[in-house]
Amino acid sequence: MENNPEKHKKELLEALKTTHGIIAPACESVGLTRTTFYEYYNTDNAFRAEMDAIRERTIDFVESKLIQNINNGDTTAQIFYLKCQAKRRGYIDRQMMVHSFNPAEEMNDVDLDARIAAEQNRITQIADGEKPQISNG
Repeated sequence: MENNPEKHKKELLEALKTTHGIIAPACESVGLTRTTFYEYYNTDNAFRAEMDAIRERTIDFVESKLIQNINNGDTTAQIFYLKCQAKRRGYIDRQMMVHSFNPAEEMNDVDLDARIAAEQNRITQIADGEKPQISNG
């Protein structure tokens, strides 16, 4: 392959558009290595900007497909969207725990052991599907 980096960059960016920013098949299609891609990406601001734009267009494309699936009644797509975009309304995957333990507060060994035992008990309750008792200690 001839040594013309500007031509290679242009060809690689075109290939990246075709592969929606997936590096390996784009490099393979133009006969370059991933190492070359990363060299261009890390040293050429214009190349980096174009690659970042390709990634953003790909995200836009995938988001549009997600919305199409939501519009078609795909429950999994609806749940995924809510978990990503509606966390403030309570659509979250994991239980959020708030604690008042301040590691900077001074505790003697007896109090610390009691606190650890109480927290282990709460964890066990959660693992068993129970609603844990909240302690103020």
